[in-house]
Amino acid sequence: MPALLQKYQEISTRDNNVRAWTVVHACNLAREVANVVDVQLQVGMRPYLLTLNSRQEPAPHFLLEKSNTQTPASLLQGWQDVRQWRKQFDENGTNINAQLLHAHSFAAGMAAVRGDDVVVYDLDQWIEEQSSANGSWLARSFKTAEQFALARSAAVVVHSEGMRKDCITRGIASQDVFVVPDPISTAHSDQDENNPYKSEDSGLNRTVPIAVKIAQGPAAAESDAPGQTAAALSVDILFTVFSQLLLEAETARLLVITPSELLLETSKRARDLGIREKVTVVPEEDCLKAVEAAQTVIADPVAMNAGESHHRMESLAVLAMSHGKAVLAADNAMNRETSPEGRGLLWYSADKENVRREMVHRLSFMTRNADFRRALGEAGKQHLQHTRNPQRLGKLYDDVYRHAVAKANKGKRSQNASGSLIPMQAGI
Repeated sequence: MPALLQKYQEISTRDNNVRAWTVVHACNLAREVANVVDVQLQVGMRPYLLTLNSRQEPAPHFLLEKSNTQTPASLLQGWQDVRQWRKQFDENGTNINAQLLHAHSFAAGMAAVRGDDVVVYDLDQWIEEQSSANGSWLARSFKTAEQFALARSAAVVVHSEGMRKDCITRGIASQDVFVVPDPISTAHSDQDENNPYKSEDSGLNRTVPIAVKIAQGPAAAESDAPGQTAAALSVDILFTVFSQLLLEAETARLLVITPSELLLETSKRARDLGIREKVTVVPEEDCLKAVEAAQTVIADPVAMNAGESHHRMESLAVLAMSHGKAVLAADNAMNRETSPEGRGLLWYSADKENVRREMVHRLSFMTRNADFRRALGEAGKQHLQHTRNPQRLGKLYDDVYRHAVAKANKGKRSQNASGSLIPMQAGI
């Protein structure tokens, strides 16, 4: 299987037969699809962006944005957003001759399938899971509506095998569902001298920064499911592991990336445990700086219990690997999908009973072995460059769009298409 995967990657990389698709990306925020647009531009496609809530700012090449002062819609405003998206599509349809409409939200997708466009539905998270009243009649109503939009779309793009399986379980034809990995982020923060989290000490006892992201405070409960960890590290789990790590590797230092509402709580908890001088609390907006300053990064566990979503989470592992950092990751299906053979990742067991012990053991080894960290980081970076380079991802999107157009045009060959004909001059 690895040899077959490598052969496919090599073929994808050298295959430049990618059509110059003109595609409109309908999304809530331009930054959500910036990396996808960059990939498509690099392979010769002509992507446009269309948003409901864009700001007035200099537009990149092929950017089509409409200004709207409304705040982002909640689930209750969903149907209003559908109407607004339909209006956007109708108003902008005459501006460009797009071949496809790539919808990145429920409202955009629902509006798109009500027209005559060739629609690709990009699915990150099920719409009913975005409701605070999950399981209510409202959530069920939107679930039914999304099922309608998915069924009417010419193709569905997901970003994990777990989400693909969920789509098939919900009745979407397997040949219509495509897995496309997220592109590698090319973002870099300011120069090193402006990075406040960069370690300045030197010598044999140089500190080893470890970056980790948390989303749960000390009161968060652990998962009760056997063999599973929590979907995100809690402060108590993390600090227990770090306190034990310091007994084996006193040069370790912790960079804790946390939401703004947990900053004070996290700092206080570290002080109560007597490890505050070894812990730096990092606000979420400085996540990239923390990763760049770190030598080791702890990936999000993202272990899913039965019935939980497989939707894409912001992957700290991929961000770290793209910057050549060694990554400690829970051994589960979601993380294995990032690097099936473990290139760039050191695994620890996701078993709840052993998770603390295994994390301490492996972090201790990584902290004391700089050569291993560098080799692991370089391997991860090379893995991403081979599996998520623009040529390969461009070919995957080309496959999606070819399928979508072929499916949409099936049975329509006898229809009058004069309105879309472009005069051509044939060569002799």
